[in-house]
Amino acid sequence: MLFNFRFNAHRAYDRLEELAKFGIKTAGSQTSDQDVRLWIENELKKIQAGAHERKKVEIDTQYVSGSFHLSFSKRYTSVYDGVVNVVARLSDTRNNNTEALLVNCHFDSVPASSGNCYMQFL
Repeated sequence: MLFNFRFNAHRAYDRLEELAKFGIKTAGSQTSDQDVRLWIENELKKIQAGAHERKKVEIDTQYVSGSFHLSFSKRYTSVYDGVVNVVARLSDTRNNNTEALLVNCHFDSVPASSGNCYMQFL
């Protein structure tokens, strides 16, 4: 069965509701770094498996570390270690991968949030 690559608002909302069921997803937590990451990877693998032969879906998981100064004060630095990113790239095999689509977003929760605050904006 080929995957329909057309955007479908109902399907997107259903996925967002599934994601919200994980609750609070603090970066670095079991929920964020393992449970949600695996769910996202599995959803992407479904798209990959159902892709048309002319569509190439590449999936990569990255673990990144770094730091940055907080803009409101020169005395504070935010440090992160082993934060997970899931990356998917959709390209057309007919154009030698010179054009591709990359969509990204945060799947972790804002610290001290209910974990579902983004649902209010839909």
